[in-house]
Amino acid sequence: MKEEKEKINQTWKLIQNRRSLRSYSSKKIDEEDKQKIIKGAMRAPTGSNMMMYSIIEIDDPDKIATVVKCCDNLTFIGKAPFILLFLADMQRWNDFYQAFDVDGLCKRMNLKYQTPEEGDLLIAICDAMIAAQNACIVAESLGIGSCYIGDILEQIEIIRQTFKLPQWAIPITMVTFGYPKRKNKPLHLSPRFDQKYIHFKNEYKHLTAEEFEDMFTHIKIRKFRPGAQNLGQHYYLDFISTSFVNEINRSAKIIVDDWLKKEIKFNYTSGEKLIPHPVDLMDSCTIHIDSEKCIGCMECFYLCPNENYIKQDNHKAGVKENYYCFGCLSCFYACPKQCIEIEFNY
Repeated sequence: MKEEKEKINQTWKLIQNRRSLRSYSSKKIDEEDKQKIIKGAMRAPTGSNMMMYSIIEIDDPDKIATVVKCCDNLTFIGKAPFILLFLADMQRWNDFYQAFDVDGLCKRMNLKYQTPEEGDLLIAICDAMIAAQNACIVAESLGIGSCYIGDILEQIEIIRQTFKLPQWAIPITMVTFGYPKRKNKPLHLSPRFDQKYIHFKNEYKHLTAEEFEDMFTHIKIRKFRPGAQNLGQHYYLDFISTSFVNEINRSAKIIVDDWLKKEIKFNYTSGEKLIPHPVDLMDSCTIHIDSEKCIGCMECFYLCPNENYIKQDNHKAGVKENYYCFGCLSCFYACPKQCIEIEFNY
C-alpha cells in the first residue's frame, strides 16, 4: 500500500513540476525513448476507442525549416531533437468506410452516407490533445522537456502541402521535445491562477472586476501596450488583437469550412506561398534586468530559446547586443528574484 502511494505521489510531483521548455541541450533523444513517448500518447483515453488522431514525426530538415517559417519564425523549433505533429483525424475512418463499401450499404438501406461533421471534429480534437498531453507526461518522466506549439494552426495551406494532409486530417498542435541544458536542477514554474477562479461546483461563475484584480495579482507588467489603460486592455491588445491571432483565425475558418464540405481532393503539386506575416517585422521586446537584485543564477541564460542572455564579468546576467525577444516570458517567470521585466514593443 505504501509503495503504491509512493508511485502515485511520483506521478503527482511529475505533473506539478512540469513546465514548458523551449531551450534544449545538444543531447539527442534515443529511439527507445522516442518510442516510449509515442506509445504513451497512444495509450491516451479516446472516444469509443476510435483513436481519431494521427501523429507525424518531423525529422526532414526542409520540412522543419518550413514549419519554423509558418510558426512565426520560432527558431527554437528547429533546434528541438524530436518534433511531433498531432492531427485530428477522421480521414482514416472515412477511408475505412469507403474501403468496405459503406456507401453501397447506405444506398441499399436507403440511408444517407454521412461524411465527418462538427461533432466528429470536436471529438477528434479532444482525442488529439489528450494524446499530446500523454506524450508530454511520458517525456517528463524520462527527463525530457516539451513545449506545445499552437502556431502550427497558422498558414494552413502551407502546412497541408508540406505534410500532404487530406481534408479530414487537420493539424491541432505540435510538440517539441528535448533535454534541458542543465541536469538535475528544477525549473522555476510559471504561476497559475488561484483555484477558486478556475474550479466551480455545479454551475459556471462570472467574476467581478474585484475578483479579476485579485486573480492577476501575480502578474507584473512594466509597461502596458500603447493605448491600454489597464491590465484587461493590455491583454486584449497583447493577444486577441494581434497579427498572429488573426492568421490563426483565418486558417481555422478554412479548416472548419473544408471539414464540413462533402469531399475535397487537394492538389499538393501547386506551390503555396506564405501569407504575408507582420510578425516578421515585429520589434523585439525590450528586456530589463535589475542588476541590484540579480544573484547570477543564470536561469534566464539556460531557458531563453533565442539565447539572448550572457553571463557578465560580475557573474550577473546581461543581455546580448542585437538580441531578439518574442516575449515567451520564460525568463520572467523563472527568475527567483523577480529582477527581469519584459516590455512589449509590438
